[in-house]
Amino acid sequence: MQANDEQLEQVQLQVEDKVQQYWRQQLATDPKIKLDDVGDALLHALDELLCSSTNFKQLVPAAPPVNVNRTVEVAVFPDITYWMVLHCQWNTFLCENFGCFRSSFRSLHYKDLSTAERIKKKFTQRNEI
Repeated sequence: MQANDEQLEQVQLQVEDKVQQYWRQQLATDPKIKLDDVGDALLHALDELLCSSTNFKQLVPAAPPVNVNRTVEVAVFPDITYWMVLHCQWNTFLCENFGCFRSSFRSLHYKDLSTAERIKKKFTQRNEI
């Protein structure tokens, strides 16, 4: 998000200006945000798409397309939850959207059913997801 046009070109990436400006503002106002956690979510999504690991449960549509896939990856931490939407068509990957929000899960127990319900509730409150 901090890269200029020349640096993005060197790594063969394109970032929409509005997205870059939004995240630069988020990083400036909240020092707890870590984009490397979004990168971890991206790697998990790519691993699922490319390696078909069994670590994650995939939601399969009723009529799945042959070479097109959309994966939503969620990385939940005690204070912040990161998410991203990755679209794959053949061997082209497009990060459609990503973001984060305050989790406030620090006092919850991981295996408690109410924790999963709170995570789902937090997601339904987000307009951009």
